[in-house]
Amino acid sequence: MFIIVCAKAVLGGAGEGTLISSRPFFNPGVTNVNVLVAGGALACFSFLGFDSITTMAEEAIEPKKDIGRAAIIACVAGGLIFIVQAYVAQLAWPDYTTFKSADTALFEVAQMAGGTIMSGLYTFAVILSTFTAGIAGQSSAARLMYGMGRDEVLPKKFFTYLHPKFQTPVLNIMIMCIIGVVGSLLLNLTLVCELMNFGGLFGFMCVNLSVIVYFFFRKRERNVIKYFILPALGFIICCYLWLHLSKLSFIVGFSWLLIGLIFAAISTKGFKIKPKIYEE
Repeated sequence: MFIIVCAKAVLGGAGEGTLISSRPFFNPGVTNVNVLVAGGALACFSFLGFDSITTMAEEAIEPKKDIGRAAIIACVAGGLIFIVQAYVAQLAWPDYTTFKSADTALFEVAQMAGGTIMSGLYTFAVILSTFTAGIAGQSSAARLMYGMGRDEVLPKKFFTYLHPKFQTPVLNIMIMCIIGVVGSLLLNLTLVCELMNFGGLFGFMCVNLSVIVYFFFRKRERNVIKYFILPALGFIICCYLWLHLSKLSFIVGFSWLLIGLIFAAISTKGFKIKPKIYEE
């Protein structure tokens, strides 16, 4: 609905006055590498989460096919929606410097294009999507902790406890609820964004390197494009964005990583005990 209303407003003479324009993609004098990097970091924060689908592998009927397919569909669909929405919003409101607040930019566009009714619907949609995204993140994190507990990376008795009736990791869900509430009260959105980008980009860098090491070197798969070039490009892009994060994100991120390494060293008695791998 937002896209339709913005398109109608543009055709009615608002903003650029046309639906065909290159300005949303390239604006001479404004578009530069620093802007793209900043936008890339924001995009990471916006799209992180599609990978949480993998935490539901054990609930899938055919996980080897369905999980990868679902992750790609979610990423592509979300990307297309974001691109089209940002495109029409830019056409409807070309001068981004005139927004009252960058955090409420789309709300202002919705109000301009569709009036009070559209701004109200937009607010409702934001609240609803935030609620559903929170539930999805909470369930995937709880499921991940359950898997780590089952593999004895975390204390097994506590983290593998399931509700007698619903068979859900209720204690893990409660932990995530507490963390979410406390975090929302103590942390600002900028810091949360930076921390998520640090962990997400660092994780994606490791995943891309793992593909090269496991498939190209260990299994000696010689599909150079699939097992070397593409993951290498993924690693380089993620590394570039990662290196441009703030100093605070590196301080907090590496501190959290150090805590994890210390915990792993203690639980494996100096990395002498290999973590258990659960297979069905």
